[in-house]
Amino acid sequence: MFISPMLLESKIEPFSSVEHIYELKLDGHRAIMSSYNNNYEIYTRYGNPVSNRYPELREFVPKRSIVLDGEMIVTDSTTGLPKPNFEKLIARFQTTKEGKIHFLMKEQPVTFVAFDILYLDGKNLMNLPLSERKQILEKELDNTEHIVKMQYIEEYGEALFEAVKEQGLEGICIKAKNSKYFPNIRSSNWLKVLNYSFLDVWIIGYRVDKFGLIAAIKGESSLKNIGIIEHGSINIRREFYNKVRSYTQEEKNNFVYIQPYVKARVKFLNWTSKGYMRIPVLIEIVK
Repeated sequence: MFISPMLLESKIEPFSSVEHIYELKLDGHRAIMSSYNNNYEIYTRYGNPVSNRYPELREFVPKRSIVLDGEMIVTDSTTGLPKPNFEKLIARFQTTKEGKIHFLMKEQPVTFVAFDILYLDGKNLMNLPLSERKQILEKELDNTEHIVKMQYIEEYGEALFEAVKEQGLEGICIKAKNSKYFPNIRSSNWLKVLNYSFLDVWIIGYRVDKFGLIAAIKGESSLKNIGIIEHGSINIRREFYNKVRSYTQEEKNNFVYIQPYVKARVKFLNWTSKGYMRIPVLIEIVK
């Protein structure tokens, strides 16, 4: 049984409120876990069944009829504090060959972190307020080796976000205690605040067929490519193209390289293992 998940609106700054709960935003992929009418399946947020990619979860799924909303993660402790590793999770997600799956489930086991309960024993719980659904989830779901409940706090959202920044985590979710669950709706009752890093970069070129700017920083002896910027407001994109209209340009392999370079400010989530910015967003052309 697939339920299209409720979505979160973005917010720039956290806040504290007794009317909300606060959870970590985990760096994984959204998942609906359904054990309904003796049929077990895990779905992505788009409704694609993927339970065969995560066989280590099967024996820990509740035997009763239940539908859970949560996040699939792979935890990495090689850098000290254990925290979700998105690249390792994607490696698991993209693996479809049975032999490789069984190897990776030992080397990079997944954890399903449940933060909401939508159905229980055939009863629709989505019209209940979140605070009641949390109480039911706490009572009805036991933590196991690969399925755990999301921890949350009340009121102290700003303090939680400060801790997230200190530990280099992805961000926080802010949810109204009285919020009902609306499938496939992006609601201001559910918010996310991401822990972005900010950096000044040089734009050395742009993609021809669709928006994409080549970002670079100074390396030891030359500029170092640190990724393609594919996000930014229409106004700031227009500002960039207007600025480089008179610059020297050379087209090669679907990219136009410019002289002089353009200095810009970006925000991004983190660095990948290969030294690229993850999901960079253009926020300012530096004058």
